[in-house]
Amino acid sequence: GGLELTADNGVGFIRHIGVLPKYRGRGVALSLLHEAVLLMEDVKVVRIATRAFAGTPAVRLFERYGFQASHISEDYVQKMPPFLMD
Repeated sequence: GGLELTADNGVGFIRHIGVLPKYRGRGVALSLLHEAVLLMEDVKVVRIATRAFAGTPAVRLFERYGFQASHISEDYVQKMPPFLMD
């Protein structure tokens, strides 16, 4: 699996996340996401955003980790620290 992220001015963005079909359903994506969040905490990111198409497994993955859909679009966001949402 792989995950691409960027961070700029305190905002992180998860650009891509993917796992080969053979390895899906084994927690690989969740582990990648967890490591990305830890890395972003280290560089003092205060907000993480990503995009996911409605109805895809990515939506369930991000929601499972605590991301919430924004009311503006299909963007999913998470405020740091990861489990304290306001």
